[in-house]
Amino acid sequence: MTTERVDDLAVPPLRVGLGDGSWVHWFDKVTQSWQSLIQLLGINSATATLDFPSISAGADAELTISVARAEVNDPVVVGPPGGLEANLSVTGFVSAAGVVTVRLVNPTGAPINPVSATYRVSVLRY
Repeated sequence: MTTERVDDLAVPPLRVGLGDGSWVHWFDKVTQSWQSLIQLLGINSATATLDFPSISAGADAELTISVARAEVNDPVVVGPPGGLEANLSVTGFVSAAGVVTVRLVNPTGAPINPVSATYRVSVLRY
């Protein structure tokens, strides 16, 4: 499992001007605002290989991923694997401090046994 902070992103200012420097000044301000927004949001991300059990028809299954600095009620974005089985839906939520629960839902009338795969979760802090 890997954890990374997106707010460590450094965007160098572009030095292209209109002669009077107004474009450079504007772009520098936009860059600073973007970096401030990323720091304000405090986006935390983690990946983990999850091996869900077979999910019965109309049921769901849950597994967890550790995500540093995640707090209950923080919004979560789940990046499912590209080969996620058809008809499964995926959601995520912070179930405890530092823990994101990933839930797979099987709305079909037959069981589905998902293959082990890597999931990415991102938690937004604001």
